[in-house]
Amino acid sequence: MCFYENVRRERPLWFVLLGDKLMKRYKIKRSLRKQDSIILFVLISLFTILTLVVAIGTRGYKDKQINLICNSMSILGNNQKDQFQQFINNKITILEGLTQYPEIYEMNRQEQESFLKGKAEKFGFNHIFVVGNEGIGFYFDENTIADHREEPFYYDIMEHDTFITEPFIMEDGIITTVSVSIYRDNKKQGVLCGAVLLDEIANMFAEYELVMEGKMFLINRRGHYLVADDETKVTNQVSIFQEKNSDTTLIKEAFADKKDKLGNMVLNGRKWKTHITYLPGFDWSIVQCIDSKMFSKDMNYYDLWRNGSVTIILLIILCVIRIILHWHRSAAKINIDTLTKCNSRVAMQELIEDLEQEYDKSITIVFFDLNKFKQVNDVYGHDEGDRILCTFSAVLMDTYKDYAQIGRIGGDEFVAIAVDVEEEKIIQLAMQVNQKLQEKEEELKLPCEVSTSYGYASRKKGSKYMLSEIMKLADESMYRYKEEMHKQIKM
Repeated sequence: MCFYENVRRERPLWFVLLGDKLMKRYKIKRSLRKQDSIILFVLISLFTILTLVVAIGTRGYKDKQINLICNSMSILGNNQKDQFQQFINNKITILEGLTQYPEIYEMNRQEQESFLKGKAEKFGFNHIFVVGNEGIGFYFDENTIADHREEPFYYDIMEHDTFITEPFIMEDGIITTVSVSIYRDNKKQGVLCGAVLLDEIANMFAEYELVMEGKMFLINRRGHYLVADDETKVTNQVSIFQEKNSDTTLIKEAFADKKDKLGNMVLNGRKWKTHITYLPGFDWSIVQCIDSKMFSKDMNYYDLWRNGSVTIILLIILCVIRIILHWHRSAAKINIDTLTKCNSRVAMQELIEDLEQEYDKSITIVFFDLNKFKQVNDVYGHDEGDRILCTFSAVLMDTYKDYAQIGRIGGDEFVAIAVDVEEEKIIQLAMQVNQKLQEKEEELKLPCEVSTSYGYASRKKGSKYMLSEIMKLADESMYRYKEEMHKQIKM
């Protein structure tokens, strides 16, 4: 009996994915469908690359957004610093220009008053006044004289050629004073001072907006608010270092190092992403604060999107794996004989197809058939018949386990396919099958004597015979063997 079909079937994808267990033990070369391998490789590669791209790309994009926000804060602070510096430098330039006039450096009070009176508004000051070396200040617009000798202000302006005072409260608002020294014949004669309202600096703040929701303010070294959203903090000279439930270490570090800082700060119990721009010419700092919750919420969006995308891709991969496992189970059903657990007819046909072009190997095919098996079923029933079939299959697989693949091709008919095994060994193993069956009769208490007929045929190395012809020869050999046995029994 021959089960070989000349029409080659297309191998299913599970055949490529799982490999051929029939071939693995004997390391038989097999021609795989390249398109199936390519499809599998492309699918796995695409899923892997897509997962990595989403995970790494989203992480990179998140980091890029964080850096973009931090850079924007830095740029904003530097722009403000440049504008403030330019503002103060303009004031210093104006005052230095005025000190070059003899009406000023000759220190004649009447000439100074006549020259400066009414010019404060023209030059962008709240008021202009002159302080002599002895510490007496002349406020010409107000027609007042003040004694500054006991004030720190006096020692500061005397010690420095150019000086910017800490803001202080006046009747018309909070001011800071810009002062330049008055020289005559390289000898310091006094100081020309111009008072500037902090409102002008506050107006500069109003021109800028934070990149995200938060707050921005200006403080001095002592932590006093100079510009803030809450004006009472400015007028009451509140220090940020004294705020409750706060951690302002970052600000203190910025003043100590006289450098810009980026980090985290706690203010009034809330966490803030903070950038500090130090103003060296003022000894002030611009502080930008972004609510950490808002910052994290915006950043968490990217994490959520990344995790969601990766999860979807992983679910797709799991679905693919489930499909593969389904194919595997289907393959097992097709390739394993459900009763005897040896290879099925389909699996053996696949093996024959793969061996067809292996002309550099010798291939031996052996057919087996149980003797008088129909009578066993008729007399003892199909349950006993199935038990005998299972016993026969187990004996065949045990006997040929190191030499050939065993498959059931129908009813009580089995086939063994061996590669590069000598015919003498095949015959020896076939004889052992009958011996082992006799041993099993008593061990398993089989209801009758069990024996097998067999026949074989081989295709030698280099031969181009089709395996279908070899199988026919093996089939015919088995029937000749069976006929000889029948003749012997009759005799």
